[in-house]
Amino acid sequence: MELFLIFHFFWLLYSSSVFADSSATGHEDLIQLLVNWVENNGGFVSKKIAIRRINATDVNSPFGVYAKEYIEKGEIILNVPQTCYISLPDQDRIAYLRTADDMDHQTFSEVQCVLAHVLMKELELGSKSRFAPFIAYLNTQNSGQLPAMWSEPGKNALRKLIIPGTDIVDWIDQYYKSRGCIKPEDEVGAHAIEMTIQRGYDTALIPLLDMFNHDNKLLNTENTSIQSPDGVSVTASIGIEADEEIYQTYDMCSDCGDTQDVWGTPEILRDFGFVERNNQRWIFEEGDLWINLSFDEQTGDVDVLVEPYENERIIGDTDVRFLEVELKRLESATDDVLSDQGSVPQTEWDAILQFVEASTNALKVTIGYLKEEIFESEF
Repeated sequence: MELFLIFHFFWLLYSSSVFADSSATGHEDLIQLLVNWVENNGGFVSKKIAIRRINATDVNSPFGVYAKEYIEKGEIILNVPQTCYISLPDQDRIAYLRTADDMDHQTFSEVQCVLAHVLMKELELGSKSRFAPFIAYLNTQNSGQLPAMWSEPGKNALRKLIIPGTDIVDWIDQYYKSRGCIKPEDEVGAHAIEMTIQRGYDTALIPLLDMFNHDNKLLNTENTSIQSPDGVSVTASIGIEADEEIYQTYDMCSDCGDTQDVWGTPEILRDFGFVERNNQRWIFEEGDLWINLSFDEQTGDVDVLVEPYENERIIGDTDVRFLEVELKRLESATDDVLSDQGSVPQTEWDAILQFVEASTNALKVTIGYLKEEIFESEF
């Protein structure tokens, strides 16, 4: 049986080459293996796309999905059948779907704990798992991609910068270790939870769908619900030119519910490990503020939308003062943190620098916008 599995894997790898070219090695080969596995399970992967590193000369660069040739609006790019999902048990998935709209954070973390343990079992099975090609790829994912799994110096630095009271750094400890999902010293379990959140879709981890990067400004796809009986399908929402990156949205998708209303740029960093460059949202629960910023990278113009987060009221001087206090706090923390990198790893330091730049700019832009709006309304 083991000899058959080895032969079958190599046949899958070299039977067709949709993504990796003949010089591909390492992770690229695993992606090709994954593509062929999805296709052999009834899925569809367009021959017009390629999964490759964003920076082809950097072996540590993340992957993205790109058009190899022009893709027409409405054209199917990807279909992944449910048989390829690493999913919650049926009873847990059905219970989740019945209560998802009203689910609190504690219940959500309990559901994700179940999914993480499903993933851990498959990881233990390794090449014997029925999801072996997907597991082989997931095993290449290093721990520490999310702030909750950073080094202690990196965590301590970010804690000083984030909005006070938010859980960007400590959510694994708060919701999973302290509540018995995994033991405090279980770093393998913590990494499984990290992957479940970063690469999962609430009820399942889905191969290849997790290869698309997020950008709400450059979004050029739309997808069906992952709960569709035929699995999830990704189609082009506009025409996509050759060599363009193909994006999806992590917070405005068909299964995302009201995520865009309660999730902002800090939460994207928390759950996916990067700082959004565009269409940023900043939510200040204490100040009852919801801010959306859309940047035009060519002109430098910014579209600003500021609304109350919960209460029906008029935005005014009190909100400007709240943001000015937050800006002062952030600038003081920035001076402290950036004075010495110390032993913070470079990848974490780079993310910290990006977060500082984004959050500082967001506050300054919003304050300037509100002052101008208030002045014009008074005169």
